[in-house]
Amino acid sequence: MGNLATNYREARSRLRLGAYDAWLVECIVNLLKRHDNRVAAEKRLKIGRRTSVSMLASQDAGRRVSSIPPYGWTTDPVRSWRLVPQPAEQQVRQRILREAAAGKTFRAIARGLDAAGVPSRSGRAWSHQTVGAIVRRASRGNEV
Repeated sequence: MGNLATNYREARSRLRLGAYDAWLVECIVNLLKRHDNRVAAEKRLKIGRRTSVSMLASQDAGRRVSSIPPYGWTTDPVRSWRLVPQPAEQQVRQRILREAAAGKTFRAIARGLDAAGVPSRSGRAWSHQTVGAIVRRASRGNEV
């Protein structure tokens, strides 16, 4: 739209438009800009919806959507789009879910994992966000 505004300014100086004509052209230019912005916003929403539907369909078919497998899972060496349970992480995952079901806070669970020397996937201290993500993922039912 920048070109339209530039073209308008050049045309205005060449045509020597009067004040009313210049105002009218300015209104039309602003109207076109707003229309273009609305069309672009609608297009972004449509693309977002289409992407979400496609990702959910892939998840329902058992395909990975992210390049990083969720905690407790690893990539299938034969079919790279499938996930298989990772036994050591599954044990930690079950512990997290048991403690969350018992009413412990995510911070308390993270501190308990650190105190027990359970390594996180990153090798750093456990965070309550990671614990929360594991619990939320399990509660949504999309385990794989």
